[in-house]
Amino acid sequence: MNVGIIIFVTGLVPWTIGGMISFVTRYDVHNRHIRASLDPIRPSDGERVTDKEYLDALFNNPKSKWWCRVGFGMCAVGMAMIWVGV
Repeated sequence: MNVGIIIFVTGLVPWTIGGMISFVTRYDVHNRHIRASLDPIRPSDGERVTDKEYLDALFNNPKSKWWCRVGFGMCAVGMAMIWVGV
């Protein structure tokens, strides 16, 4: 279980770096995502970000995709190890 926690926490570093890079390069998507999540009565058509568009900003952005993919993979493996109890 200790190994899973270490892998999970280590994966948070590249995930956070990739998220920050994505935030800087695709600010419009992240801005709409944050504004829609903080204001639930905001109109749903046109101003909200779809899940595909938000995940595309994280995982397919040329500057942040490898950071997010590696970080997400490490976090997923670490969480699986925690659940299994390794």
